Order: sequence, then C-alpha cells, then structure tokens
Amino acid sequence: MAVVQNIVITVQLVSPTGSTVATLNPTELSWTQDESGSPMFTGRTTVAMPTAAQFAMLRPGAGYFLRVGGWLAEQDTQTYLFKITDRTRTPLGLVELQFGGPEIDLQAYTPTAVDRGPWAQQWAVDAIIAYVLDAVWGTRWGKYSYGDKTFGESDPSVIVPFPTYAPATNLIANGGFESGTTTGWTAMACTASAVSGSWTSSGAYAIRLFPNSNSANSYVYTTVNVEPNTTYTVSATIRVGQPMTGTVADTARRILITGSVNGQGYELARSAQGPSSTNGTQRLSRTFTTPAMLDSNQVAIRLYHGQTSTGFVGILWDDVLMVEGDGLDTDSVTPIPYFDGDTVDGTAGYNYDWQGSAKASTATRTPIIDRSPDMLTWSPGQSAWDFLQPILQSVGLHLWCDSYDIDFRPGSVSTRVFWATNQFGFKSTARRTLQGFNLLDISQVDSWSAEFSDGTPMYADQVILHYTWNDSLNQPREAYDVYPATGKKPYFMELEDTPFAGKGRAQGIYNRISSRATMLQGITWFERGTFPGQQIAVTADAIGGSAVGYVEATTHDPFRGTTEFRTKQTIAYTSKSWFAATGTWASQTGTWADEA
Repeated sequence: MAVVQNIVITVQLVSPTGSTVATLNPTELSWTQDESGSPMFTGRTTVAMPTAAQFAMLRPGAGYFLRVGGWLAEQDTQTYLFKITDRTRTPLGLVELQFGGPEIDLQAYTPTAVDRGPWAQQWAVDAIIAYVLDAVWGTRWGKYSYGDKTFGESDPSVIVPFPTYAPATNLIANGGFESGTTTGWTAMACTASAVSGSWTSSGAYAIRLFPNSNSANSYVYTTVNVEPNTTYTVSATIRVGQPMTGTVADTARRILITGSVNGQGYELARSAQGPSSTNGTQRLSRTFTTPAMLDSNQVAIRLYHGQTSTGFVGILWDDVLMVEGDGLDTDSVTPIPYFDGDTVDGTAGYNYDWQGSAKASTATRTPIIDRSPDMLTWSPGQSAWDFLQPILQSVGLHLWCDSYDIDFRPGSVSTRVFWATNQFGFKSTARRTLQGFNLLDISQVDSWSAEFSDGTPMYADQVILHYTWNDSLNQPREAYDVYPATGKKPYFMELEDTPFAGKGRAQGIYNRISSRATMLQGITWFERGTFPGQQIAVTADAIGGSAVGYVEATTHDPFRGTTEFRTKQTIAYTSKSWFAATGTWASQTGTWADEA
C-alpha cells in the first residue's frame, strides 16, 4: 500500500479462493470505466518484480486476481477485484499488468453443444441473462440487478419479454367445425354432427358423436397428407357429458393415428385417454413419426367415442390441430394453441390465413415480428457475450459488472453485481459540478468521422444492420434492421452467423450514437466517485459557458491524482436557465422575458 498526494493506493495479488497472497509494489495504476466498452471496467498497473512464485501467479489464465484501489486518505476504503488479462516483463525489471471485469468470462465461455435452454426463458430478458450467467459461473455469479430490482424479485414493471415466433400450418381441414358441418370427417359406427349451443372449446361449434351400434369401435376420422419419416403432433379437446358405462373399448376417448404400409394397416400412435366424468374436459395430444414407406403418404386421425349404443353418452370434440414437429411453441414448453384461418390476426403475434376454402381447409400462422427461435439457440463457438448482445441491444439494455467479489460466497471468487441498464447508466447519483479549481482541462468535440472505442461513429443519421445465418433446418437466411428509414450518412454493421433479433437493435444503436453527438473531454482532480451514468455540469470558457450531460467514461489515476472523463447527451445552458437555479419551482422569481 502506498500514499501519493494524500491518496492511498493498493495493488494485491488474490488467490482463486479469495485469500490475499501478496501486496505488490506499484509504480503506476489506472482504471477505466467506459459504458461503451466491454468489459466496462479495465485497467493497467506496473509493479516491482515480485518473487518467482508470485510472478508465475500473475500469468493470465493462472486463476489469480488483482485487488486494486485508490482513495483519498479521509475517504472510506474501496477496492475492485479484477482478472489479469496481460502480463509483460519490461527491460527495467518491472511487470506491466492489464486487467478487466467479469465480462471477460462471458467473452470467453462457449457451450460445447447446441443449447436451446434459453427458449424457455423468453418470458423475460432478465431470465435469459440469468440462464447465461448460470451457465458461465454456476452459483458463483453473486446477484443480478435489473433496473432498481434484484433478479428474483417479482415486479412486472421490470419484466421485458423477448418472445420469438415461428410459422406453422394446421394440417387439419375443418378442425374447428365452424362451418356448422362435419365436412372432411367420416363417421364409423356412430352418428356425427356439428352442434352449437352447448359446449365448445372455442368458436360456436363442436362435433358430437353418438354410437349407433353394438360395436364399441365408434369414431370419426379425417385423412391428412404427410411426409414420410417426419414427426408431427396432433391435439384436440374432448368433452364427456357423464361417466361411461356398459361396454367401453380400450380406444375410448382417445386420439388414434393410423396408416398403411404395403397395404397393411397399422396403428401408429394413440393419445392418453380422456376423462370419464361429469362434464370432463381435457386437451389430448400425441406426437408421432411417420414410417419411411407410408402408403400414399397419408395418415388417418381418429377421434374416438368407443362405447356401444347401450347405455351410451354423447362425446364432443373440438379444436383439432396437427402441426409438424413436437407440438410445442417457440419456448419449448407451451403447446401450440389451436388456430385456423378465422383466428383473429395479431393473436399471440401472428396473422392467420386459410390455405383454401374458409372453414374447410388447412390454415397457416405467420409471424408479424420476424424473430425466430434461432435467436435464442446458443451454438458452440458462440461466446456468452456474443449470444447476449443482440438480445440486449434490441431492447435497449447494456450488461456490465463492476468487479469480482469474495464476500458473496466465501472461499471462492464470484462476481459482485451484474447490471442491465439503459443508456443513462445504472442509477441516479448526485450531480457533479466542475468549474474553476476542480477542472484541470476541458475540450468540446464534435466530429463527422471520428469513432468511439466500441467502433461506433460519433455521427451517423441512420443505422443499417445486416444479419446472415443458417436456421435450424440449415437454410441460409438474412434480414435487415434499419433505423430511421432514410439517412445520408448511415452506419452499417455486417452481422454474420447472427440470427435476427427482431427490430429494435438498430434504433438502440442509433439512440446511443445520437446521445453522443456533442462530447466533452476533461480532467479533474482525482475523484473515484465520478462514474458512468452520473449527471455532470461543467462551466468553462473553453466550451463557451456552461453545459450539462452524463458521464460516459472515466479513467482514474491515483498516481497522477487525476480523473479523466468523457460525456454524452451534452447540452449547453445559460446561467439564468432553470437548470442552474436552486430551490423549488415555486421559489423562483422573475418572468420568462428576464431570461433573454
């Protein structure tokens, strides 16, 4: 630990279990907090050559950490724990070290197999983030703050869903019986009719079955064209008026799928059995795979009654759906709900159309928003950071962490707090006022061609993102996200192997660029509390008076005793402006004319 100009400085070597191995002797130290960078916290230090064993521990990848800090002697102690990223032995026998925050681990980690676990988390962006943090750190990632809430708190105001969408075709013609007929369905050993005025799963009609013989093999069926060796899922809702008695077949109250191979009929699959109770209602479903040599490439979908005419009861079926695949929606949890061409456009984010005659043909659902589940498919070779970035940027969020931590889980190094914040920073802090004695240097920058550290330009009037990727069927796809619609100096990003996240990311990048349009760069006396997101007010002749903005980046150098800063969203204000006034609105005097 050293003291320079009344500033206490410390650099310590910390083991993977969180214990202090050695206190190093620094000759230089600085750390940067840059909202546009990743990791958001980075830094460098130069230390005297330690022992050979300690020098080995300073090798990146050895698992050791640096605890660094600088604070005024009268301030409370505050240190940060960072991972070592670079080590250089200098000709003078010193050791130069570079370090960064926990985002480093997100940039390094990649799954070893295709991971569709995030599909089930699309109910909230914070759930997707937590899933990824779990994958990277397990139980060692401390806590995660979303807005003003810690992850896990129930607060709908901070839940931002990230739904994905996939087209689908209902292969059943007249599956809702809304034509008022049983067109397309054939009755066997029963009487079938489309009825209204009693029970329906949706709409006005359902199909009712009454057995009409002593055979319990009573059902209705429809044929469906299919592809060989392909998986499908059929579902329907059954309603039983009262418990069944008498002779009841094993097939009663089930969905059966049948087909023929070389002229021989086979039962391909059957659903679970529906209820036998008063007004028993249940949605039944069965997934099956068609044979490779299926005759005519057709299957029959049977809806069973399964009772003889002696002591019979009526059974109702409704909302028959058959789709390709496992029948689950894009979250891999929720069954695809029934739809047909009459489903109201906009429902669940889709438009719906009949493929032929209304109420008597197959139907499709088409996503209104082009955001495929591929967006939430985490592939080997794709880092956790690269996986999250398009998702976060499309909803206007930035993920960062200030430090590793040894207090959250003693005996190991974890992360301190992850923050998902918008472009104005992580929290409201007291405004910092800089002028005169505490402002060492200041300049105002406006540039047509300059770039920031994250590669984005200081000026652009349009953002164009071009996505290219292969979907789950390995078909090449592309999409564009453009905001605004026209521009004369666009910023173009080519995003290869990146599934489309839906509209929003281009606007988010555009808003970030726009917020930086006028930038102040300055130096003040060392003040560790100056932090990205903090509001800052500057008065200096070099900028033509006074301006207010938000801190975007800082570099703290305790050896020099300075803090460098860069602002965004900077606007000028006059000494008579309401911003410069103190007190409350009611306490102000004068008229608007006085402000001229």
